[in-house]
Amino acid sequence: KYQLLVTALSGDRVELEIDGTRREFSREEVARFWFGKFLTLWKPPPSGELTLRIGMQGPAVMWLQHALARAEGESRLTEANGSFDAALESKVRAFQRRHGLEPDGIVGRNTLIQLDAYDADIAPVPLARSGTDTEIR
Repeated sequence: KYQLLVTALSGDRVELEIDGTRREFSREEVARFWFGKFLTLWKPPPSGELTLRIGMQGPAVMWLQHALARAEGESRLTEANGSFDAALESKVRAFQRRHGLEPDGIVGRNTLIQLDAYDADIAPVPLARSGTDTEIR
């Protein structure tokens, strides 16, 4: 048994880090040996909101509009109004479909985790050992 780090998913390919070495496998190969357990470390959006849905307004929705724009390859969004309307819900559903999520139009934990990859302000925090002890900071 090994604990591995998934460093990339692309189509039917999975990149794993094993003892500091990155190797690429097919999803089929990984599925044969994977027991189904995993741990995801992520940081919620700056607003702290963990569920966004139609009818909501404010900075959290503005963040969502910008994150979706980045996910669609837009470098700058000019039409962000901070209002979760039917048009935004449609964009959320399309994003969810593209990422293999339930396309319910509600931005919950799984959708937020997928959006993390497109938000430069929410980057993974590196872990480092402190001195000679085993404290992780």
